[in-house]
Order: sequence, then structure tokens, then C-alpha cells
Amino acid sequence: MKVMLIGCGYWGEKLGERLAKLVDCVGFYDADPAKATSLFEKVSTEKLKYVVRDIKKELPDFNACVIATPSSTHYKIAKLCLEAGKHVLVEKPMTLTYTQAVGLVELAQSKKLTLMTDSTFLYCNTIQVLSRAFPNKEGIIAFSRYSLELAWTGKRYGNTPEDVLWTYGPHPISVALALMRSPVKAVSLTIGGSEVRLGLAFPGSRVAEITLDWETPVRRRELLIYEGTRLRWINLLSPNATNYEQADPLTNMCKSFLRRVSNQEPFIDYNGLEVVRVLEEAEKCKSR
Repeated sequence: MKVMLIGCGYWGEKLGERLAKLVDCVGFYDADPAKATSLFEKVSTEKLKYVVRDIKKELPDFNACVIATPSSTHYKIAKLCLEAGKHVLVEKPMTLTYTQAVGLVELAQSKKLTLMTDSTFLYCNTIQVLSRAFPNKEGIIAFSRYSLELAWTGKRYGNTPEDVLWTYGPHPISVALALMRSPVKAVSLTIGGSEVRLGLAFPGSRVAEITLDWETPVRRRELLIYEGTRLRWINLLSPNATNYEQADPLTNMCKSFLRRVSNQEPFIDYNGLEVVRVLEEAEKCKSR
């Protein structure tokens, strides 16, 4: 399989390291050719790898594309790749508007292609176990008595508290959606100092509260599950929680994408689509 990695920055480097171990050929592209060359040289192995100079001209040579560029470019690049008949894995969020995300989904559906968002934390062993842990008689997760609280904090990537919503928000939102297994029916947003609190209401009086803050000294990726009066606390960065040593979530995510491409089993990431809808609804809360 031949995969083109588009974007060789911080996250592109992590994806490139995994892809280099999983496929026969990786083509590295970045708007800054020096970044592509640097990553190519870092992960170069006996397998065929090279630097891509022109995306449009060289797309026909590849089976799939992995996009790790700034969020504002996701729609344009993913659309280009899908129109060329290539399966797509795109860094979160899928796009910056719900309309654009729907457009990509419909394009992928029409061409019977896989469209996935890089929702890495869904591939943590902890989340996968939890998502299977509370089935009711109908086989649907039974969080009717449960509420979730998630905290995502750490390094600043923007200028205002609002910027953290689209930077840190996608991962905890995707986790909440995976555990609740239903669309969000209402969204609330509170901004105080450097902290953003996002409230998600699900059917059956179920709720998820998400705290986002990138001015805290300690990086946190935490999940709290309330079961009546019982509290379950999970640190998603803990090796004991995610079993990183045996199953790296990012590697698992890449394997999942590549398996679908290889087996010709088109997959549409509706979780990633719903994440964009929730983020857009949260943006609307600012003007209310």
C-alpha cells in the first residue's frame, strides 16, 4: 500500500513514524519542503519512501492520504484527495464548519471511500473497554444513570480562551460521543478566565461536562464517570489506563484506517462529523 502524508509538522511527524512501520511506501509532503525532507530522512527505512513535490500530479500513485495540516486547510485538501478517489484520514477536527464536513462525508459516500478523523483517544484500551462495559438488554450502552466529566488541559496553541475549543475540544467530545452512543441534543458554553466549560446534554437526562484550559502547568487528559454516588476516575495518559506499552492508540488508529483501505471496507466517521456539529453549536453559544 502507498500512503501520502500531507503535513510534516508536530503531529505529522508522529503519524509519519507510525506509517513508516505499517505500509510499503510513504510519500511525504509539506508546504515547506525542508520539513518533508527532514521527516523523510528521520524515518527512512529499507521500504520505499520519498518526498512528494506536487500533490495533484502525484496523487494517482497513492492508495490513501493522511492529512496533518492546519485545520483551516482540512476541507480543501481532503476534498481534493477524495475527488481523486483516495481514502482519507484527516487530523481532528475534520473541518471548521458542519456544512463542509457534511460535504466531505457525502463525497466519500458517493465514491465508496473511507473518510476517518484522527480521533486517537477512541483507540485507547480504556475507552474501548468502557464503550463495551455497560450494555443494556438492547445492546446499547446504558449510561442512563451516569454522567461524564472530562478535563483536557495543557500547552497553549492560540491567543484567546475561545481558541482552545477547536484545539482541545475534539478529543473529549469524541470520547463522550463514543461512550454515550447517541447524538448531542443540546450544547452550552461558559468562558471564565482561560477556562472553557462545555456542557453536552444527551437523551435520557445524560450529560457530559468538558473542561478545556491551556494555561495550566500540568497536562491533563482525565475522565470522570459518575454512577449514582460512585465515582470512577481515569487518567487517559496513564500507561496503566491505556496500556501504551502494549498498544499505542495512535498506532491502533493508523492500523484501523489502513485495514479498512486494504480490505476495501469503506468507513464513514460519523463520530468526527458529529464532533464538528457540536463545536459549531458551541460557537453559536458565544453570541447568545
